[in-house]
Amino acid sequence: MIIGRVNEYNEAMTPVQMRGSNRRFEVIIDTGFQGADLLLPRDVIIQLGLTPAGDMVLDLANEQEATFNFYNDEVMWHRGFRQVKVLESADSSLASADLLAGSRIIIDMTPGGMVFIAEMFSG
Repeated sequence: MIIGRVNEYNEAMTPVQMRGSNRRFEVIIDTGFQGADLLLPRDVIIQLGLTPAGDMVLDLANEQEATFNFYNDEVMWHRGFRQVKVLESADSSLASADLLAGSRIIIDMTPGGMVFIAEMFSG
């Protein structure tokens, strides 16, 4: 089980750790974000030493298109490492619905509340 928290803005946060890094950082859970697994600020991507894999065009919530640099990496998720597509942003850190697929999420929706992300098993 992955355990996160609710921040002072009532945003559900989850910790993530990329392969090859001992640094854990928090990202906001954004179930409206799809098309990649994570959105990370450029400075975090540089610190992690990720190698660019190309560009990706996504439709935004405001019905505009935007082009993002993307990176392939692996993130510790549930019981092991999982391949992820990471998009570069100026300053946002988000976990998408794509990353959360196959998970059950329980959120105590109050500042300081707990976030529980459990792996769902099929069969």
